[in-house]
Amino acid sequence: MKLAEIKETELPDELKKLSASEREKLLNERVAKRKEIQERITELSARRQSHLAEQMKMAMAEGKSNLDLPIYDCVKAQAAKRGIAYTAGPSL
Repeated sequence: MKLAEIKETELPDELKKLSASEREKLLNERVAKRKEIQERITELSARRQSHLAEQMKMAMAEGKSNLDLPIYDCVKAQAAKRGIAYTAGPSL
């Protein structure tokens, strides 16, 4: 949906007091900021997953018990029965 297609009465108060060009500029800034935040979340999530995998490998190598993998495998199997696929998560 385009901003121009939205009725002014449906806009938040913050946007109602702006001109059309100012609205467009503000929304473009927010879209860019959101994209930047999403990219950062994706990056941090990947780093976290890598760190957790490394920690699990170290724990397994030291002979420590790890309950995360059996629980994850169980949840993953149950989700698969309902058509949900997990592509990330604990693994060795």
